[in-house]
Amino acid sequence: MEQIAIDEFGPDARAALFAELGIETSEVVDLGGFESFVYRRDAAKTILRITHASHRSQADIEAEIALIDFLAARGASVARPIPLRNGALVFKWRSFLVTQFRIAPGHLITETDWQDALFDAWGAAIGQFHRLVADFSPAVRRPHWRDDLNFDLLRRLPQDQRLVLDRAAWHLERLKALPERVDDFGLIHCDAHPGNFRYEAGRLVFFAFDDSCYCFFGYDIATILFGAVQQPWIEGTRAAQEAAARDFLGPFLAGYVRENPLPPTVLDEMDLFLKIRELSLWAVVNAYFDLEDPGNWYVEKFSRGRRERIEQDEPFLRLDFSAFRPAS
Repeated sequence: MEQIAIDEFGPDARAALFAELGIETSEVVDLGGFESFVYRRDAAKTILRITHASHRSQADIEAEIALIDFLAARGASVARPIPLRNGALVFKWRSFLVTQFRIAPGHLITETDWQDALFDAWGAAIGQFHRLVADFSPAVRRPHWRDDLNFDLLRRLPQDQRLVLDRAAWHLERLKALPERVDDFGLIHCDAHPGNFRYEAGRLVFFAFDDSCYCFFGYDIATILFGAVQQPWIEGTRAAQEAAARDFLGPFLAGYVRENPLPPTVLDEMDLFLKIRELSLWAVVNAYFDLEDPGNWYVEKFSRGRRERIEQDEPFLRLDFSAFRPAS
């Protein structure tokens, strides 16, 4: 989170906002949040999200809400937005934008859940999203990936890491060169990792669409694979992560193709999509963590040897992704 957001949302500001919304401070549980301030309201069964305008504009969030409502109306499992006491779905307060969502039923996945049934259901849910958005024509649009801050690598990466910047520039040009076809490009969640859904009785309920953008469907799948192989119960070695990818991709893609034909770029360009995701996360951890003492298990695991691997242009996973193409 940007320092300006932290500075402007101290205890006094928080109390003032809650008072305006008719919320007692004692009724909320602070969930932290990385890009926004996030609170759980158990009595109301909602999640309150407070986003600084330096991160997302009101139009961005209104477009996010429109996407969630569109998906929900067509049967997708998503946590729907709920109006605040003043009736607003997006409430502008000082430099902040406030939204509220239903609490997603279910639980965060554990190692016990980590099996084919989950992977299949996950793939089916993402395939359904990709199929449904083909008919979505919103009045206010989410950003194209070229205009989204998560892809602004040349500005966000450390400026003293010249070879990393050179690698990023090369891979961004490769991404720009890909044709944007209707069957493999559209509005994607872009962050559908295990922290952004709840799981119960074989059903995944997704939330946190705040990174959604127009991009390749294959990139959406790459962000999922990227997170899947870095779960806390999977060792941080290349061999362990590649084994996890092999276990994951087959059932995930089987679920996906039940809902949507597999776009050609998903497997053909998976190395590129994973590399862009790797660079994006490398920018984030450098900006917000002390890599000498990150105080975060994921950042420590991800960062170990990462700069050297990026500079040497090693693929994130050494796999022949064409071998995972589902039988037609």
